[in-house]
Amino acid sequence: LLLIEDASKAPELFEKSANVFVRMVEEEIIGSVAYIKAFENKSLEYFKTANETEL
Repeated sequence: LLLIEDASKAPELFEKSANVFVRMVEEEIIGSVAYIKAFENKSLEYFKTANETEL
């Protein structure tokens, strides 16, 4: 509720902050997509725990 109240006091500042936040999230998503696309199945063994490798 405080965020909405602050946004109504200075909408131009809220808009700037929202745009920065959206850009940051977009960049994080782009990085995740690149990681997934570059992932190789043979690398999957590095993600297994010690218990899984004993099975």
